[in-house]
Amino acid sequence: MTTTDIAISAESIISEWSHLPYQFLHSQRKDAVSTYVGRFKNLSDANISCDEGAQRMAILRGLESESHVLGLRCGRLEPLVLNVESELTDSAVAMSGRFIRETLERSKTFDHISSVVACADMHTQLALRSADFRLADTILGYHAQLDSIDLGDNDSSVRESRADDVEELSKIAFRCFCERKMSGNRFAMDPAFASEAVGNLYASWLRAAILELQADRCFVFDDGEISGFMTFKLPIDLENEVGYSMGKAVLSGVLPERQGLGIYRRLLLAGARWLKSQGVEKMEGKTQITTVPAIRAWQKIGASLNITYHTFHWSNQSAN
Repeated sequence: MTTTDIAISAESIISEWSHLPYQFLHSQRKDAVSTYVGRFKNLSDANISCDEGAQRMAILRGLESESHVLGLRCGRLEPLVLNVESELTDSAVAMSGRFIRETLERSKTFDHISSVVACADMHTQLALRSADFRLADTILGYHAQLDSIDLGDNDSSVRESRADDVEELSKIAFRCFCERKMSGNRFAMDPAFASEAVGNLYASWLRAAILELQADRCFVFDDGEISGFMTFKLPIDLENEVGYSMGKAVLSGVLPERQGLGIYRRLLLAGARWLKSQGVEKMEGKTQITTVPAIRAWQKIGASLNITYHTFHWSNQSAN
């Protein structure tokens, strides 16, 4: 199946999806559908499943960076769309669980698979659970209107990142995410992954953000000691085309010894000032429900909680 075929099939089923992400940001539902479908590119090698009644659809694709660093063949089941009536009946859940298991059976190349589901979507959560997926984390997504934030003046201790920062920032990323006591991220919480591998994964994402320009901007807190970072991305073209301009705060970390001093907030405000200077109207940040300091920082700048979802994990170890 070509990427075009996948997009056509996905768009038809997603258009009926009651849990379509970000639909509230669009005045036209068709724009919400096209924006969501547009997130999934280069799917020629993906496995797409669709039931006969075109109610259920899943796309299972490989995750190259995770597989390389974590040492397991990692995949992603997303989108997973289960448009069914009588969502909480045993029969409906059993049928959806069987659909998920059959999707996995058709592609036995993965050791580990993740899938996201809206917190309000109880049917999909139950179906994933019946297919041997386990809850890994809960993510909160905050949205801030940049015009409503007191951005303050430029911060003399915050600057743009440089290539020669990468080694030091990679160490911070490693320390912040490698262990459960530091971060409740879904990788650290999963016994399938060694803590060192988890730290290396986040460090690799930090390096790619700067050296491979996967982030549009990375800010560093440097008051004589490099103590933290935060990466930001501009809205993608498709989002701008349909009328919502929302930048994203993506990856951040603050030295454990210097947490609690307001460094995260200062990095966040620096990014907000930069995004606003680029004509961006809104800013999004996502964090685990366990990361209370980050949640407080977003709340203090007046951000609203608009997105909540769970991540579920499956591994061939737990399934056997």
